[in-house]
Amino acid sequence: MEGSTMTSETSHISRVSFKPPEFWKTEPETWFYRVEAQFRAAVITTKFDYTIAILNHDISIEVIDIIRKPLGTNKYDTLKHRLIKWFAISQTNKIRTLTIIT
Repeated sequence: MEGSTMTSETSHISRVSFKPPEFWKTEPETWFYRVEAQFRAAVITTKFDYTIAILNHDISIEVIDIIRKPLGTNKYDTLKHRLIKWFAISQTNKIRTLTIIT
């Protein structure tokens, strides 16, 4: 049974530490690029759950419908696109407001 015996060398699994930054409201798309690089490095496939765990209360409230009842098969992409869209709109509105004031 030589083929079925695993040596300690072949059974060793490496893990990369995963410590994501807090969500960047002002740069949500850039934040996702960074976090997704960390997902790949740490071989994380449960991106939806990790992303929810990262979000603070103020951010979670904006996507609570997706968190409670994710629709479709790609719930991570749904969450990602909503966050990017929501905060990109917020930034655009802030810029418009500043333009009107000045």
